[in-house]
Amino acid sequence: MRYSLTTASLLTLASYYAVLAEASSCECGYTVNKTSDRQFALFTDYFEHDSFHDQATSPVHPWRIQHYITSVGATRGRYGMSKEIDNVDSNVLHDGKWGGEPIVPSLDAGMHLLVLSELEDNRVPIAEIASPQTDMLYGSFRAAIKFTGVNGTCGAFFWYRNDTQEIDMEFLSKDPKTLNLVVHSLESARASSIKGSGDLGVMEASASSSTWLSPVGLPNDFHEYRFDWMPDRIDFYVDGSLVRTMTENIPDSPGHLMLSHWSNGDPNWSGGPPIENAIMTVGYVKAYFNTTASRDNFKAECHDLDPYAVCVVPDVTSPPFSKGRKTHFYSMWHEEHKDDDSTFVASGSDPKLDHDSAATFGFEMSSLIWYFVGAVSCVVYCLA
Repeated sequence: MRYSLTTASLLTLASYYAVLAEASSCECGYTVNKTSDRQFALFTDYFEHDSFHDQATSPVHPWRIQHYITSVGATRGRYGMSKEIDNVDSNVLHDGKWGGEPIVPSLDAGMHLLVLSELEDNRVPIAEIASPQTDMLYGSFRAAIKFTGVNGTCGAFFWYRNDTQEIDMEFLSKDPKTLNLVVHSLESARASSIKGSGDLGVMEASASSSTWLSPVGLPNDFHEYRFDWMPDRIDFYVDGSLVRTMTENIPDSPGHLMLSHWSNGDPNWSGGPPIENAIMTVGYVKAYFNTTASRDNFKAECHDLDPYAVCVVPDVTSPPFSKGRKTHFYSMWHEEHKDDDSTFVASGSDPKLDHDSAATFGFEMSSLIWYFVGAVSCVVYCLA
């Protein structure tokens, strides 16, 4: 098993259900199909963190918890922000069971990102985490999140390289049915440098920005927020349904994955600070992606394009964790089957049943795989 991240100190607890790995049974990668057609993208690496069942008693997990101060001028709001380690916490399910009670029954299970109501030196205490790996280049990124219902914060799931290359899914708690989707650009970066522009001005300056209106309040339940980033487009999904596609200002350089929950008092964006402590709960994060090293890794581990060595990422088609609904993690399945010959090449949630359909899947995929080889001289996006 080859670890995609080499930061061993971040993987110190044996009880983690988070594994950054290229498993031997998926050595030819992971496929993600676009809901509306039969086109597939193939990715070489994956990262999964199951926050519902993380057994750590402190916020030590494969994330870099941000810890620094942002001044009032830099926040584009009325207050500064203080990113603090103590504002990331965990509330796991008892006995690792699905549908059971969390350690603190009155709060949702998962990783908590807090925004505090009490200012510290005119700064709002907030929470932000970042993946240690900074060379993610194209991929499918998913997170189960229950946003706060407390007015005055912004919750964000995003990929970031710099202010001109950023992919955002943002939720403003003052507007509980609206999801903001932004792909940043040179124009939005210029707007961010203009005093008084605020985050709304940054969004409006980008040629690639949109909103999606949910039929229900998003803080009412967990939902899976997802974006598939390809060289020519970015597809945004909620609970497996495609809600927007953007084709302008597509990032073309490596970066890292982040989640944040913040407030700076900007009345046109986050509002706040909240009148009480606000919690954004993360149930899981899953990422299937390529890196700047993917070409060599792929050639070394996938010799014959064996369809049995290609794993399909199951789509989430309804809110995750609703009424104890289980979600699939490759990391856990690989660990459970490390001593047998089973291979999860699947489109559903039952590896044993899906394994029987692997040959059919392989036949359907083989022509497409070779199409990629002939067209771009590689099997995965961005390896050329």
